[in-house]
Parts: sequence; structure tokens; C-alpha cells
Amino acid sequence: TGYSTMRIEWTVNGKVLKTGHRFRPAYDFDYVALDLLSVYPDDSGVYQCTARNAYGEAVTSATVKVFAQQQVVSEARTEMKQFQSFEKKTTSRTEVQEETTSQAPVFTSSPKSIEVTEGQRAHFEDR
Repeated sequence: TGYSTMRIEWTVNGKVLKTGHRFRPAYDFDYVALDLLSVYPDDSGVYQCTARNAYGEAVTSATVKVFAQQQVVSEARTEMKQFQSFEKKTTSRTEVQEETTSQAPVFTSSPKSIEVTEGQRAHFEDR
């Protein structure tokens, strides 16, 4: 008794986020994070984190706006297609961590909405 399995799910624009080479979630007891590596304009949107356990759920979200660079090298586009192909092959996964708790999850801090330039990194962090 008292043990609950915490499930963390990230979505973008209402769709389950496919984790892979550029999208890396992390979860450690009271810390949840998502790193978006080398972002592109198509990565813009509302990123939502949902934490669930046997006692309930908590939801938090933030917006990412990615601005395109003035000049996009064709190599970068090719690389993007390779990443997209790789990510389509990667199945979505939810990180699970066993913990002792007797209450529903609660976010005590929320991720901040950000604006980044294409190719930069974006980072979300919740507690």
C-alpha cells in the first residue's frame, strides 16, 4: 500500500510526442524535463506534460515558437528529413518510476513559454 506508479506523458498540439533523437524526456521523482534538440519551425506549438498516478493527475503546459533562420542550408533540410524518418520509426514511450506516495501529482512550478531560432535547443522543466 502507498506505492503508486507515476506516468509522465508529453504531448504537442494535442498529439502524443514521439521521443527520439531530438526529443528527450527526463523524469526523476519530483523533477520532469523535456529537451528539444536542434528545433525547427515545425516544432512550434503547445507542449503539455501530464503526470498521472493512482490518486489522480496534474497537467502543465508551455508554448514554443521557433523562428526560421533567413538562410537554410540544404544539408540542414536533408538532416531534418533523416531525423523525421528516424523519429517516425521510434515508438512513443512513457517513462515510469516507482515511488511511495499517497496523493495525486501536483506541479509546484510550470515550464516557461519560449521563443527560439531554428537550430537552437529548447528546454522545459517542471517540479
